Amino acid sequence: MTKRRLMPVIGALLIGISVAYGGGDAPTEADQFPREIGMAAMKPDGTIVIDIYGGPETNYALGHLEYRPTDPSYRAVLDHLGGLKPGERKGVPPWSN
Repeated sequence: MTKRRLMPVIGALLIGISVAYGGGDAPTEADQFPREIGMAAMKPDGTIVIDIYGGPETNYALGHLEYRPTDPSYRAVLDHLGGLKPGERKGVPPWSN
């Protein structure tokens, strides 16, 4: 193939790669913060257990929190998680400042 015939093929490949990898746009505010900061689970007695991670480069818990149904913060934590049922596990979204 000549150079002239290769140019459209190379251009199409570059466009495909650009679309597949986000187009090189500047990161948005949402991209700069983790979507999840840990994992939450609910024990059979209703206690919420949260393990907080150290960031994308770590996969171990930096903090372990437990909220019993009698805890004053229980309802706020449960609402932040979007609800949770006994035996259920889900990601913990970051808290806003």
